[in-house]
Amino acid sequence: MAVNRYARLEKLNRDPRLRGHLADTGSIQAALFADRSMGIVGAALKYGVPVYRDGGFRVERFSHNGENYKGLVGINGLLNSKQHGDLTKLAQAYAMAKRGERLNSEW
Repeated sequence: MAVNRYARLEKLNRDPRLRGHLADTGSIQAALFADRSMGIVGAALKYGVPVYRDGGFRVERFSHNGENYKGLVGINGLLNSKQHGDLTKLAQAYAMAKRGERLNSEW
């Protein structure tokens, strides 16, 4: 248990019918994927955006109009400044309007 916290799952999965499954059907694969997802979310908050490429996720830097931002924390930092005040409600209204526009076009 000290080496592998999923040792109990591993023992239960020795049944040949349960081997070789992907994360959507295998318990060990799903547990390991869940552990990895926490790391991806943490890295995305600090460093960039999660991108699915070549069968896996990685976090890449985010840039817009030639300016680099440090993850979601850096982007959210722009919503509250001394110069413009708190722009959170305005950003939410904009996001709702853009989503409504997209949903109407898909209808």
